[in-house]
Amino acid sequence: MKNYLHLVLLLCPFILFGQGYQELRVEQYQYDQEGDSIPLKKQIWRYGEAGELIGQEEYEYRKQPAGSLKSSFLYQYDAEEKLGVQQKLTYSPKGGQPEAQQFKTYYVEYGQEEQLRSKQLYFDKRGELQREDTLTYNKKGQLVVEETYDYRGSTSHRSKRWKYNKKGKVKRQNHYVHWSTVKRGGKVVYKKERREWYKYRYNRKGAPKVMKGKSGSRRYKTVWKYDREGQLSFYQSHICKRFRNSPKPKKKGEEEKKEKKQPKYRYVSECHTKKYEKGQLVLEVEYDHGKVKERTEVSYTSDSLKQQLRYWVAGKLKREEKYYYNDGGKLKKQENYYYNSLGLLNYRLDIYYNSKEQILREEQWVRVQKVRELQHQYDEQGRQQTTTLMVEDGRKFEKTYYFYRD
Repeated sequence: MKNYLHLVLLLCPFILFGQGYQELRVEQYQYDQEGDSIPLKKQIWRYGEAGELIGQEEYEYRKQPAGSLKSSFLYQYDAEEKLGVQQKLTYSPKGGQPEAQQFKTYYVEYGQEEQLRSKQLYFDKRGELQREDTLTYNKKGQLVVEETYDYRGSTSHRSKRWKYNKKGKVKRQNHYVHWSTVKRGGKVVYKKERREWYKYRYNRKGAPKVMKGKSGSRRYKTVWKYDREGQLSFYQSHICKRFRNSPKPKKKGEEEKKEKKQPKYRYVSECHTKKYEKGQLVLEVEYDHGKVKERTEVSYTSDSLKQQLRYWVAGKLKREEKYYYNDGGKLKKQENYYYNSLGLLNYRLDIYYNSKEQILREEQWVRVQKVRELQHQYDEQGRQQTTTLMVEDGRKFEKTYYFYRD
């Protein structure tokens, strides 16, 4: 079914903005079918003398029973008090009192820099304050401070701050979180340490340059570099995790021995690096320096297609993948090399693809001998029909058929 919109403009007292119109009222109705008398949705906007929004109403109705109210939204703005009040009511089909949600927005001008500050208060259906948001703008209309107090559960304080250069581009950005915990007996314990914080630095063009941050026991650092044309040439993301070392349990009857003092914490680092040429990704490296050091390196073609993958564990090459493409950029062959703990080749797996990049054939090689081959066949719709498995040069043969219900 199609929905139809009817738009009604009511101008009072019939003079346009800038030409004497003092108030504009816009009404919009949405119907399920053309010719219906009862709308599914009704919206009303009211504007003041300067064209500012001073009121908004929105009503949604149910199809069954027809005309029954589903939800309503009201917004009113008081220019003298510089206060905007929004209220949303949700009605149950079983009747009864609707669920209400309300928040208020205060607009206050203060300070020598003529900053504009808006404050939003969120209330639950009982009228209790749930959240408090504060937005601060400079005289150019740029957002400089965003603060949030959340009173649900443990109280948290989130803050974001921006600084801009002369061209209006973001120069720096800081973000941090404080929180407090309510213990037994109603005692409130305030945490002086910031639970999480992030600091961003930008270049003259407004692109990110450096990010440093902390979240719990994790430390973050990200670096971006650009070429002369402003295209990304280098990206590196570094994460450092901190874990507490647990003491080793002592066995019964074991004599105490003097051992070296174990450090209280151990640290694990992860790094993700990308290199670009003329805006195209050419190399990607990931490593994890945990209990087992792992490293993955992926290289790309000039068309940003995956060309080669290498995977190391504890400094030894464990797996290698090579990719080959046709003239249309479709994958046609993939070679996988698997190595043992001594670094010697264990076996090779070749995978061949059709024009739809579906697997046609898989061949497993040990040195120069093919020990396993798996073939796939598809119908015109691309659905798999049969698979044929041959082991030990065809000495063992297995075939599987697939049937579909059209």
